Amino acid sequence: MRVPPRCAHHLLAGLAVFAFVTGCARRENHSPMLELALENAPNRLDPAFVVDATEGEICSLIFDGLVGFAPDGSMVPCLAKSWTVSVDGTHYQFHLDTRAMFSNGKPVHASDVVASFRRVLDPAGMVRRGERGPRLLRR
Repeated sequence: MRVPPRCAHHLLAGLAVFAFVTGCARRENHSPMLELALENAPNRLDPAFVVDATEGEICSLIFDGLVGFAPDGSMVPCLAKSWTVSVDGTHYQFHLDTRAMFSNGKPVHASDVVASFRRVLDPAGMVRRGERGPRLLRR
């Protein structure tokens, strides 16, 4: 997949957000329940519209992305088994792990990744990410 130069500055943000977008997994051993103690209740769990740490923490446990992050902050394979970066740093090519699948068992295809990036980069969606829902008026 090639990212046009005009979107290159969004790539890192897109990768971080994409980690919450796909809803994909390749792990087969899931425990039946996970309980979390949170400081705040999340406002939304749509990974394309996550705007705070609590939402991000929960989404990072639910959704996988093309890459993950090691404890030292380096990128590690997740849904993408490998990737290459152009010399000028404006084009990234990801090679999907053939074992990657959605939670319903359907395989992840490059077109799914493209659709997720388009959803995140859609200007209409950028407006929605700034919304926090209904506001209470205090008198």
